Amino acid sequence: MPPVKSRKSYTAHFKLTAVEYSTKNGNRAAGRQFNIDEKMVRSWIKAADSLRQMKKSRKADCGYKLKVEGLSTVQLRLKAKTMAHKMQIYDFIGGPSWCSRFVCRKQLSMRARTTMCQILPDNFQQKLDSFTRRSHVIALDGITLSTWMKFRRPLTYRCHVASVRRGEKTINVRTTGHEKLHFTVVPACCADGSKLPPMIIFKRKTMPKEAFPRGIVIQTNIKGWMDDSTMGVWLDRCYVKRSDGFFHRNKALLVMDSMRAHITEGVKNKI
Repeated sequence: MPPVKSRKSYTAHFKLTAVEYSTKNGNRAAGRQFNIDEKMVRSWIKAADSLRQMKKSRKADCGYKLKVEGLSTVQLRLKAKTMAHKMQIYDFIGGPSWCSRFVCRKQLSMRARTTMCQILPDNFQQKLDSFTRRSHVIALDGITLSTWMKFRRPLTYRCHVASVRRGEKTINVRTTGHEKLHFTVVPACCADGSKLPPMIIFKRKTMPKEAFPRGIVIQTNIKGWMDDSTMGVWLDRCYVKRSDGFFHRNKALLVMDSMRAHITEGVKNKI
């Protein structure tokens, strides 16, 4: 029996080098030079454009390519509902579970942006100075943000497992029962590095009876997040704790994000 040849894989850089050599000396000469078949050289010449778009270290241009770029799951579900309505399929829901199954079935990948950067304009410093002069800002007095947090995240592994027998398929993990409950924390800091009293918003109607440490403002909300009334409490009980926050001798600049509770007319008037 003839010896079986072992299959080899070549990088995109190697393939492009062989293609460049073949354009000058021919396909057979390239095969002899790089110890490859002439047929491989011809196939690499046809795929030269795609090879130039690949990474030099990559060996194969395989995988399912998404033809429509920048398509979110919401857009995918809306498009599917539109197509179902045109096809007179009125019982189609097109929920998140259908979308996840569709993505797995079609071998698509939903990727998130890992970096987001902007190039500052050339006149950035001039605009900043102009804004400071118009608003008569003395100093940056406060920066605030709100974020979701969990009561308790159950551990995947336990350290004390001596009582578990070898071979058991299930190991119970002790939890507090609140691993699915959330609360909102509103921290804030000043330009001089001082921190304002944090606010904690629990998802409930009544105030908790537990004793909390001093210096923490406790509030409740049905949905567990910041709203107009809670924002007013934060201004009255947290923001006034900054330096010169009670007498208001100087104007201040409060930096917040564009959350709905931050940009309502009532909150703006109160600020």
